[in-house]
Amino acid sequence: MNLSRIFRDAPEHIKLLRHYNLSNRTPLSDTQINEQFYAKHGFDKATVLECWQEIEQWLGLPTGRMRPNDRLVGDLCRERIIQPSIENLTEAAIDRSSTMNLQIDLETIETVNDYIKAFAAP
Repeated sequence: MNLSRIFRDAPEHIKLLRHYNLSNRTPLSDTQINEQFYAKHGFDKATVLECWQEIEQWLGLPTGRMRPNDRLVGDLCRERIIQPSIENLTEAAIDRSSTMNLQIDLETIETVNDYIKAFAAP
């Protein structure tokens, strides 16, 4: 997952605009996130929420404002996100896949939903 390269190349005004749009969203609770997007598909609730919070934590995002189709690089940018944030999320994904004994091609993870599906799908 070479997210740092993609982020680095995004124009600054796009980063600012996307963060502004994210901040204007109505926050969702953990229950709403699970019920609206994952429960009906049989995803493991605990893992969904762990992954969701992992993304928020490493990217410094406001709680509950992400949506499944948000791109990890681009849509979920902070005003001045720094490269280590993306690298930390990548490391967290590598650690999670190792702990869960999963073979995941991190290059295919582009959205929040991709990340959740990789680790919490039934």
